[in-house]
Amino acid sequence: MENRDGSDRLNNQSTPEICDGADNDLNDGVDEGCSPDEDLDNFTVAEGDCDDSNPNVNPNETETPYNGLDDDCDSTTKDEDLDGDGQRKDEGDCDDSDATISMNRQDVDNGVDDDCDGHVDDGHDNDSDGHSSDSYAVTYDAGSGNWTYILIAEGTDCDDVNPAVNPDATETAYNGKDDDCDTATKDDDLDGDFYFSTATGGTDCDDTDPTIHPGATELNNGEDENCDAVVDEGFDQDNDGKSEGQGDCDDADETVFPGATETNDGVDEDCDGTIDEGFDQDGDSFSEGQGDCDDTRDTTFPGAVEVSDGRDNDCDGVIDG
Repeated sequence: MENRDGSDRLNNQSTPEICDGADNDLNDGVDEGCSPDEDLDNFTVAEGDCDDSNPNVNPNETETPYNGLDDDCDSTTKDEDLDGDGQRKDEGDCDDSDATISMNRQDVDNGVDDDCDGHVDDGHDNDSDGHSSDSYAVTYDAGSGNWTYILIAEGTDCDDVNPAVNPDATETAYNGKDDDCDTATKDDDLDGDFYFSTATGGTDCDDTDPTIHPGATELNNGEDENCDAVVDEGFDQDNDGKSEGQGDCDDADETVFPGATETNDGVDEDCDGTIDEGFDQDGDSFSEGQGDCDDTRDTTFPGAVEVSDGRDNDCDGVIDG
């Protein structure tokens, strides 16, 4: 029998009506306006179930981190903001176990990314090399859910965790670092022609000369200015494979070029500065091709002293002249 004086623990005038076939609030009505337990987790909406379609969500549940649900129906503490700093992990809190770290914090000089902007100690000289990094302010737009990073002070240190990298450092070749923080001249472009060296996977075949790089103008000087592996293209007049810049001493004669075969003709075919080497039989420095009229006598050659011996010693066509 229902006790209308309120001594009945389950059914009295202060009890909300639930869907159980009883007059819980003792107002002579059964189950009127009751709150059913749709998910059968023993909690109705009236009893604090904030999601009566999910049996794993009710006031008796344990909060599960980062599942997008308020498992225990405690609206004052969201499951995604475990450290209670006002920011959830999905909103950019890079350490949701530390209330001093979130995007709405100010970075301090402590070796930690306090404001979750990807920069450690921005605005401070973290590596103690005398130069500080950029300083950022971070704002959150709740409407769009976007965070905005605002540069509030420009620093000079492009790597504030490495004391060897700062504007006063000397550039080291091919170490993969912009040691002196000079973005205009990278360490892989030592000559400043905006082409990286082939030693670092680039296309500059001579990173010590700014006139040599892909696309440069080819000159007649024996150099491959445009790094196409062809030297002095367009300057080989006799098409013998060598230009004047490559040492061709007669670029009008296709038989004359460095490396050509020397013949006994008074011409320096191989452009080595010596004429008819190998053809001076008597060792008087003149070959037959150079006008030696008797290449078996070392006293007979062009310019020799003429003597009265019945010979044309100086090879001028006159005997004993």
